[in-house]
Amino acid sequence: MRHDADSSQLSSAPPGGHFVNRYSTSAITEDKAEVWAALMCYDVVLHSPQLRGKARLLLERVACLCAQMDTHWWERVREAQATKTNLWERHESGQDGGGFLHFLTGEYVKDTPEVFSLDAA
Repeated sequence: MRHDADSSQLSSAPPGGHFVNRYSTSAITEDKAEVWAALMCYDVVLHSPQLRGKARLLLERVACLCAQMDTHWWERVREAQATKTNLWERHESGQDGGGFLHFLTGEYVKDTPEVFSLDAA
């Protein structure tokens, strides 16, 4: 997986809704890490019952470890996620000079994209 740069893209998720991306299939620890990253950054991708179940389990476990990460704390996380409007990442490439990748949809464009909002998705 370390040599598969596309495995971390959300668009690489295998069918079935069990994994966030292909990288999360490499080990259970990576699966947990990718679900955690989604919880922290873009929980909109946790759309399947399987992913929501994994997220629920992580939330229960972290609540036992840190009482401050309660329902109110997670509401603030989701509010912060809702304010994020730039979901594009710059990707350099030796062949074509690079472009931009939308990290939720996997769309790749050569030219600078218009800012994309979760509200428009």
